[in-house]
Amino acid sequence: MPPRRRRRSRLPTARRSRRGLLLGLALAIVVAIAIGETAADVVKSSGPTTLMQERSYVAAVVPIIDESDALIPWLTDLRAHARRLGRQGIFAALARLESGCQQVESNLASLGIPGPSRHSAALLGRVFTLRYKAARDYAGAMAVALAGQTGGLALTRLEAAAGEMRASDRAYRSFVASLPRAAKRKTVALPISRWTDSARWGPSSLAHYLSVLAADPALRIVHDLTILDISLEPPVLLITPTTTTTTTTTTTTTTTTTTTTTVPGASTTTTRPSPPATTTASTLATTTTLQLPPPNSTSVVGPTKRLAVVAVVANAGDVAEHAVVVRAVLVPLRFAARPRKKGRKASLRSLPAAQQVRSRIGTFQAGGSRDLTLPSFKVESGVVYRLRVTISGSPNGPGTSDSEVVRVEVGS
Repeated sequence: MPPRRRRRSRLPTARRSRRGLLLGLALAIVVAIAIGETAADVVKSSGPTTLMQERSYVAAVVPIIDESDALIPWLTDLRAHARRLGRQGIFAALARLESGCQQVESNLASLGIPGPSRHSAALLGRVFTLRYKAARDYAGAMAVALAGQTGGLALTRLEAAAGEMRASDRAYRSFVASLPRAAKRKTVALPISRWTDSARWGPSSLAHYLSVLAADPALRIVHDLTILDISLEPPVLLITPTTTTTTTTTTTTTTTTTTTTTVPGASTTTTRPSPPATTTASTLATTTTLQLPPPNSTSVVGPTKRLAVVAVVANAGDVAEHAVVVRAVLVPLRFAARPRKKGRKASLRSLPAAQQVRSRIGTFQAGGSRDLTLPSFKVESGVVYRLRVTISGSPNGPGTSDSEVVRVEVGS
């Protein structure tokens, strides 16, 4: 008889599933503990590094902020003591203020240390950008006010400068508030950095400030671009009409007759001993030395196909002028009157077209003068032209331009 097989008892299904669940839960707890310890180690190691970087940034920007605040005395002198500074001192202070603000902006851009956040870095950049714009608007306002220009432009620009400085102060306070507290501890203290106050930079105060400066004649800017002489190439042979004056001087021993024939735009003098009652007139060649032909005269040149204008210009004002340009416009007026041979028909040709040339000087320093040979014109014989020469700078205003008109006849 075969032996019976003994069956092994098995665990219940519910008991087996509970055991697997407990093992899985234990494994998950072990993994979570490991991840937590790793994360803690990372936080512990990165925390001091981040704090050190933030404190380094604060320590690095403080000298730049101090550099910006070092410009405040220039601003104070301009606002409180402008008349004492004088015109040259005012523009020297404005130049120092503008260049200093530009340098501060450049120093921040080249810092090389990231801020605690993009927002903080952007706020500090905005502070210095606004102050640079304010310096430029201040300079523009003073240039307009002292040039005697009306219309409120100076006040508009100065109010814009004041608004930009107030905005920069607000941006600076926001920058300080945006820094982490830990970054501001145990490091260099941040300065206050305030550029404006409501009393000095209000609209009514600024309007009074500008009116006082504009009324002071010692501060007034003098613009005086002028044309000293116009000559032509080929040279002028004759200027019509001509005038002649004679002056006679007599002494006890000799009589000297000085005969001066003045051709408009030219002068030559001849002196010689002569009998007492003798007056001698002489015919002179035309020369032009820093003179302009008189009104309603005509400068006659020989037959030519090209005509060049030589202009002597000067800046007789007391400030430099910018974007200075000299222009010449040649407009044909009519054909020259000349005797017509008997039996010959009148010419039916038409007048040539008007032409314009120019030469750029750019910046023209006060007290300077220049000899300019402009590009030549194409001309026709037997034509009378009107030549207008103009010098102009920027901005437009009294004394920033001058113009002279000369009538030219090309001989045939």
